[in-house]
This record gives sequence, structure tokens and C-alpha cells, in this order.
Amino acid sequence: SIPRQSAIGREFGKGRTMCKNFFCKLVGFVAVCLVWMCLTGGCSSDSSDSQSLPSQGGSAGSSGGMGGSSGSLTGGNAGASAEGGAGGATDAGLGGGAGQTDSAAGEDVSDDAESDASIEADAGIVCPGCDELLAWDTTQYKHSAYGKLSTSATWDDSYAWQMLNACAGWSIVDGHEGGLGDTLEIGTCNDGVVLVWAYDMFSSVRLGQGWTGKTDKDLAIGSSYQDFVQAYPDYTGNSTTLDVNGYASLSYANGLAIFKNSVLFQLTVW
Repeated sequence: SIPRQSAIGREFGKGRTMCKNFFCKLVGFVAVCLVWMCLTGGCSSDSSDSQSLPSQGGSAGSSGGMGGSSGSLTGGNAGASAEGGAGGATDAGLGGGAGQTDSAAGEDVSDDAESDASIEADAGIVCPGCDELLAWDTTQYKHSAYGKLSTSATWDDSYAWQMLNACAGWSIVDGHEGGLGDTLEIGTCNDGVVLVWAYDMFSSVRLGQGWTGKTDKDLAIGSSYQDFVQAYPDYTGNSTTLDVNGYASLSYANGLAIFKNSVLFQLTVW
């Protein structure tokens, strides 16, 4: 015969049965939660993690300092190598493409800026070349013009500093930076073209070897003394005639021509 359980034993058995039932319910609740999270996209997987890598690579490509092409390669390879990341590779390629577009746009802007500076800079600053025409009338006290630059302009020397910033190839000549007792001189074309400011006003244009243009009478640096005198006969009593060494200086109402070896060496007009 089986002995009857005591009251304590019966109570212990009931408690064990209740614990089992509660544990089963807890396990079931956790399982249901996990299934629900997976269905709603909360579960992480290797595939989803790998898909996030290529897009990061593409972003680096579009913003990288080395340009769009390197970004495209780096981002694209990252996408292709990640498991399940084919879509990311496409995104990475697009990121690199954006970098290429930015790079091309930067080159276009740079080219345009150089072109603008060689013709006429911002704020109305004129950037003359080495072959400009010199308009010069020696018969009267008239103003001269080198291309678009006229000695009648009322520019102060701030215009010269703006030219130095805006016009490529211009620089201070022989340390003449203006100030008390000094002129401000800026030059280009190996200093064959020099613009001079005096008393805070645009003063004169000095032309020499390196200037490849001509005067309005078709004379240039290297023209002979005889041709020059024939074209411009109105020199003053301060002029010197050609000496045996081929040197002469012809002073005009608004200009000075210097000859060496019987040819025009330097011409200054104001």
C-alpha cells in the first residue's frame, strides 16, 4: 500500500506544478515577442548589416578630397564585397558620380575665372595684354591710351592694387610701391608694359622690350630712329639728336622716346 502524502507534501506538489505552468507561459511570451520583432524588421541580420556598408562608402566617395572617381571605386568595391550588398554598390557608385560632377564643375569655374581675368576683371578692373595698341597724339597736350587704359582716367593708386589682385602676371616694378617721395609702378610682359601712379593718380604708361603691340602710326619697339622721326616730327628743344653711338631721347608734349643703337628702346606716354 502507498502511504498517504502528508499535508506539507501535498502543498509542495501544488507549488511545483504552478512554477512549471508559469515558466512555460513566460517562455511562450518571450517567443511571441521575438517573432513579432522579426516580422516588424527589428531583427538584425548579416545581410542587413552588410547593406549599410556600401552606402557609407558612396558618401565618402562623393565628399572625398581626391575627387569623384576615387570615391566611386572605393564605395563601389565596398558594396560589391559586402554580402548581399549589390544595391549598396549601386548607391556607392552614385556617390562617386556626384564627386566627379563636383570636380568637373570646379575645373570649369577655374577655367572661366582665368579667362575673365585675362580680359577684364570684376569691379571694372581692366587687365591689358602685351600687344595692346597705343593711341598717341604728339601734336597737342592730349591724353594717351594703352588699349582700354587712358591716362585721362582719374584712378587713385587703389586701382593699381586691385589690378595686382585681379590680373594675372602683374607685379610691383623695382620696389616702387608708392608712398611719400616714390611712385607706384606695376608691370607685366617681363616689365615691357609698366603703369605708373604719381601723387596718388594714374600718371603714365612706359613701354619697352616685351611690349609686342604698335602705336596708332604702326611703329613699335625696335622701329628705326628715321622712321620714328618721320612719323612723329613734333619733338621739343629738349630733345637730343641721334649721336654716333645710336643714342637719342626725343621729348614730346606728352611723351618721351629713347633710342639705343638707332632703334626705339623705350617709349613713355602720359
